[in-house]
Amino acid sequence: MIRKEQKRRDHVSDVWHGFQKASYLKHSIVTGLLTGLLIDIVSKINYSEIMMVGLLRIIAYGILAYLIYLLYRFFKAVNRGSKRPRTMKAQSGVMVKDETCNTYLPKEDAIRISYEGRDFFFCSEQCKQKFLDSKKPH
Repeated sequence: MIRKEQKRRDHVSDVWHGFQKASYLKHSIVTGLLTGLLIDIVSKINYSEIMMVGLLRIIAYGILAYLIYLLYRFFKAVNRGSKRPRTMKAQSGVMVKDETCNTYLPKEDAIRISYEGRDFFFCSEQCKQKFLDSKKPH
């Protein structure tokens, strides 16, 4: 009985080794054929075809980069549109006169000074300074 079991194991082992050898041989043949085929293909390609393929790749990458840029701008514009509008200062609608240059401007934007009990409004620091210089005693 032990001998029979040993013979069966030897047979399985031989079959397995035969399968491995056949697989290796098959692999070697396929590898050899593919290598030969690749060498044949590479030898038939000329440099102008390689340059053309390179140029087409560069053009394709350029188009892809441009499409990504357009998507970026689109989503940036969508995001900008979803922001709440800025709130402006509430303006009273009262206009005041600049005593130096005789222009009218909103009271909220004017520079205000009190001089001899009266309020005066100016559009700029220069106009305020001119007013003060004209009121100084000589």
